[in-house]
Amino acid sequence: MSMATLVYTFGDPLNEEKLITGSLRQIDNCTRLYTDEVEMRNGSEFKYRIDSYIQRNSASIENSPNTGQFKIYFIEDNAKRDELRIIYDDPRPVITRLNNIYGDNSVSEVERARKLLFSSKNKLFLRQNMGEDWFRDTTGCLVKLKTLEVRELIGAGFKPLCRDGEYYLTIEDILEYSLGREKLGFMRDLVEDTLDIWKEKLEELDEDILYYYSRNLRMSINSYHSNMNAKRPIVNFRPEVGTLSAVLYTGGVLSHRRKGLFISQPSNKVLKMDAA
Repeated sequence: MSMATLVYTFGDPLNEEKLITGSLRQIDNCTRLYTDEVEMRNGSEFKYRIDSYIQRNSASIENSPNTGQFKIYFIEDNAKRDELRIIYDDPRPVITRLNNIYGDNSVSEVERARKLLFSSKNKLFLRQNMGEDWFRDTTGCLVKLKTLEVRELIGAGFKPLCRDGEYYLTIEDILEYSLGREKLGFMRDLVEDTLDIWKEKLEELDEDILYYYSRNLRMSINSYHSNMNAKRPIVNFRPEVGTLSAVLYTGGVLSHRRKGLFISQPSNKVLKMDAA
């Protein structure tokens, strides 16, 4: 059985203040309602316990090179303890499987991720996740290939596995292939089918483990959208008559940089998988 713990610590793993022990969902549903760590530190739910913990350990904490911080640990079946990122400032609960609780327009995190893995701009979401160990844990399933697909993949430097006269390649390798191709052509169907299998395998997992991956995907989705909506500077801007005043009126900030003008825009764990 999986378990999670939210602690407050100054860096000593043997002297941490346990704040919540329970399911990962329970902890996330608490932390996501706070804007950030500072607000949570000063919230009525934790402030007294943290202040008491600091007072009891004032001598050792005073000599600690670390500042106090929250951490979440996730333990699966009494195995290794993993430290997870904390979800802050997110009003929506993490959705693993759909039911009437979330309404007719809700979409699971896995489905949201599946769509972005295939169609995000410049494949940024796929690239972002391929660098994560937890994501690669979900891509070990073997996918059956067609003859033309085998030839294309071998030509691209991949090595499909042959079993009983049939050829297979892992989800990870197929996504790596997709990452290196601006246009997929006839391989589009393989990538789409592969992502459907990826989603299907995740949804077969135990609820606690599915939640672990779903909340990681949620954070990755949030990060992707945040990066896409970030301020993007306009460079080498040369205004026509009347244009500059219109831009500045909207709230842009004008400054000089080397050549031309610069105007900033106004602010606005998976079990081992078998073949499929």
